[in-house]
Amino acid sequence: MDSQSIRDLESEKKIWSGQCRVSRMWFGVNVHTDKVLHFDLILMDSKGNDIWVQIPLVLIEKFKKMLKENHVYIIKNFDINTTGMKYRPIGNPYLIKFSRKTTVHHVPEVPAIPTFKFSFLNASQMAGKLGHVEILSDVVGQLRTHSDAITTTSLTRKTIRKGLTLQLIEGDVVKVVIWGRVIQQFDKIIDAHGDDQTILVISAVSVGDFKDELSFLSSGSTVVYRNLDIPAVKAFATGYRVQLEVQSDLKSAVFVLFEYEGKRYFGFSGHELFLKNGQNGDLPPDELLQLVGLTKKFHVKFKINLFADSQADFTVLRILEPTSKGEGYMIHKDGSSSSIASGPASSQPSSDQSGQSAIEKSIATPVDSDATPDNKLKRKMPLE
Repeated sequence: MDSQSIRDLESEKKIWSGQCRVSRMWFGVNVHTDKVLHFDLILMDSKGNDIWVQIPLVLIEKFKKMLKENHVYIIKNFDINTTGMKYRPIGNPYLIKFSRKTTVHHVPEVPAIPTFKFSFLNASQMAGKLGHVEILSDVVGQLRTHSDAITTTSLTRKTIRKGLTLQLIEGDVVKVVIWGRVIQQFDKIIDAHGDDQTILVISAVSVGDFKDELSFLSSGSTVVYRNLDIPAVKAFATGYRVQLEVQSDLKSAVFVLFEYEGKRYFGFSGHELFLKNGQNGDLPPDELLQLVGLTKKFHVKFKINLFADSQADFTVLRILEPTSKGEGYMIHKDGSSSSIASGPASSQPSSDQSGQSAIEKSIATPVDSDATPDNKLKRKMPLE
């Protein structure tokens, strides 16, 4: 009798038949040479059980054209073995290998089989995974920065790498280093969609000490996804921001702090303020009122095509303490910047504080809101 669950695949050379979704597919490569070794799949059944599949090099051409990611198939006549290999993309200790006798039949009516399954790691768990490469992990986060590709050459090989930073849902910013074909995947995403509002899922990564910094490292099984329709990605859509209306001399602007920056510099995030404020949506929280009248130096970013005659929003990258001389900077609408002298911080918060480079007003709003002080609720950030 044929088994119907991946969990039942526990003995070598077992003949099995069941409906499975191709959850993930990629070319398995040697990370040092970028040479293709096999074609790999993750299959998932209706109970969410998954298993790693390898298609030998000589059979890739036959089976690759028969299989599509997210489609469901009945697969028969393959070999299954336990694998003691390191760098496994999932925790299942068994590995399916296709043979010339393997048959694949497409199922047009898709049953209730999950599409994706990941094992996400957060920043606090990274140290515990350092040096443990038996089972790889996955990471999900909002893309913050990405470097140009860097080529290094040794006596035996040439390697190309690229560095990314992701902001995790907890607010931590982590570094990810990718190599070879993974760079091609990433660049294809950026070329097609740009890097704004990009939530990345990067699968099958290890944790390494790269240049004395704890980082996620891509592997020969890594796949990069953008804005997947899964709960872990949707969680980023319900983000919050803090808006600070600032003034220097007679110039004013709105400076925006997203979750991480607010948490880092003020000790609270926009989300925490939004929840704490409860029903008092029209009144700024006390934590924000305490900022009114303070003088800070801001490092901000902006896009020149966003400017119009109306007041522009600037995203805050860093908040710097005033220098001993009280100098700061105000960025003008033409994109230039000029040095300005900051006035002393007010000892008492005041909503009409007009000191130079001082915070005038502050509100907490959901991300991408059409927020003004009179309209500051509840739109989610679009991911597409």
